[in-house]
Amino acid sequence: MTADLELRGLVKQYGSSRVVDGVELGVEPGELIALLGPSGCGKTTTLRMIAGFVRPDAGRIWLRGRDITDLPPNRRDAGMVFQSYALFPHMTVRRNIEFGLRSRRVPRNEITTRVAQALSLVGLSAFDARYPRELSGGQQQRVAVARVLALNPQLLLLDEPLSNLDAKLRVQMRQEIRRLQKEVGITTLFVTHDQDEALTMADRVVVMNHGRIEQVGTPLEIYDRPRTRFVADFIGQSNFIEGQLAANDGKLRFVARSGLYVEVAGDGLIDGSGVLAVRPEKIEISPPDAPGAQPGTVQQITRLGSVLHYGVALDSGDIMIVQEQRRPGRNEYNIGTRVGLRWCAEDGHFLPGAPPQADGRDRQMGE
Repeated sequence: MTADLELRGLVKQYGSSRVVDGVELGVEPGELIALLGPSGCGKTTTLRMIAGFVRPDAGRIWLRGRDITDLPPNRRDAGMVFQSYALFPHMTVRRNIEFGLRSRRVPRNEITTRVAQALSLVGLSAFDARYPRELSGGQQQRVAVARVLALNPQLLLLDEPLSNLDAKLRVQMRQEIRRLQKEVGITTLFVTHDQDEALTMADRVVVMNHGRIEQVGTPLEIYDRPRTRFVADFIGQSNFIEGQLAANDGKLRFVARSGLYVEVAGDGLIDGSGVLAVRPEKIEISPPDAPGAQPGTVQQITRLGSVLHYGVALDSGDIMIVQEQRRPGRNEYNIGTRVGLRWCAEDGHFLPGAPPQADGRDRQMGE
């Protein structure tokens, strides 16, 4: 399948800082892609280059087989929804949606039809005479989306579309935007620093760091099979243990600096130094003398609603975070309790070449 959107070696530099550094990406027709990463990773600059508001220093942008790199924003056939919604406060909902169509000199009868369709699509047909100040944040967001969809663009760009909404409304709007995108079938890119948004809304996630793409994959691939320590660290929580991977009797074994060793499963792995990443929810708490268990002591307990986080100091000296669901009849361990930890070989992901910590011992992430 030919990509709808292609980014070929995009570069953007401000002074000595290269904020986008050789980004290559293909987006399939009707696909929803999330550009995910921390502040300053280059995701918003990439989106603005696609929209035409920032000119790349190198690289090209292709949309449906047409090079749009040098075209002004109004000739790219891409619609952008801004973080601030950018609605005109002195115009009604209808006039806000009509604005872009009038600017493009769309015939009056077609404007009426398109506006009615856009309002129906976002469920705001009864709000057409209201002003932005009379709408909730979620309703304003839907007007902003309707204004773009009325233009029938080939590409929809969303810049942190839910960041101004409260937590409950954000969840609702995630579902709403995804429904609209699927119903219209429009190719979409959206920028977010919220991993929950990216993992629940996107067909594929592009994780960015320091202007580069760290990994591209489905939400499941990004979460279950991170390729770098940054991805494992940024998405969800992981425990990291430094050490060495070595083959022994046909099996791959990870030997930590602390002396702890566990078997590792995976294709294409070679001997070398790195870190073992293990998700907290993949670890089972068992008796300390259970077969295959790593003995240790509970040092910390954090209760987050229905979830328990245990901080366990293994006898090897490694610190591990374990996550369990609170359920009736399930034991809750106290500080000082002796326990064992074990996990499947498939749940320990070896990430080669990670730099060593100054103190020689890794720590869990989660900040």
